[in-house]
Amino acid sequence: MKNMPILNEKTYFCAETSKWKIRLKIGFKYYLDHQGELAEEHIGGITKVAKMTNDDVLTLKASVLYVLNKAGGALDKYRIYKSLYFANKEHLNKYGRLIVSDTFFALPNGPVPTKLANVFDSMRGGDISRKDRVLFSPILESVEHCGYDADNFFRAKERPDMDELSQSDIECLEFGLNKCKGKSFGEIKEESHDSAWEKASQKPRLKSIDILDMIDDENVRMKEYVIDNMYCF
Repeated sequence: MKNMPILNEKTYFCAETSKWKIRLKIGFKYYLDHQGELAEEHIGGITKVAKMTNDDVLTLKASVLYVLNKAGGALDKYRIYKSLYFANKEHLNKYGRLIVSDTFFALPNGPVPTKLANVFDSMRGGDISRKDRVLFSPILESVEHCGYDADNFFRAKERPDMDELSQSDIECLEFGLNKCKGKSFGEIKEESHDSAWEKASQKPRLKSIDILDMIDDENVRMKEYVIDNMYCF
């Protein structure tokens, strides 16, 4: 970190501030200052929401179906969301990438995957755009709402496509599900209110959780790896 960064498509020199900067899609600009120390600055108090591709949706579908099937076929949305969050965070810390690319927001009861939440709400009569209805049709066709006598529960209509998940994905999805297993709503809420959630909850507008905040502070090498390998804006 003491040397000048290697130039690539993500790196540029800002003449105004005389700093080397790296653009990431997580809403922060990370750069090396004159002493080569890692620093950060927020872009306008807003973090961009990641756009999901068809492949992203298929991975999200497989992840949701894996969690549901492992839970016996049905599970409440709170535990689905938190299982995915814990799994994503574990995978990011161990392997340097996310399992699902949905953007998690810091809501009062903990992190929530924005797009998946919109899809689930549409199954309960909520609005969804025509574009998202097409994009997320694999999930809409493979998961169903359990009915208003079990308003927050959703069930799997099929088994997950295991070709969409790597062994490390499966390992961390198991981890995420086990983090919620046998725990009360309050216990899961407290555990999900981690430092990444705390930082996001203080944002004035879009309270999206930033990827680097999900990496443990002591995991410095992984933070550096993610900075070097994340996509540009």
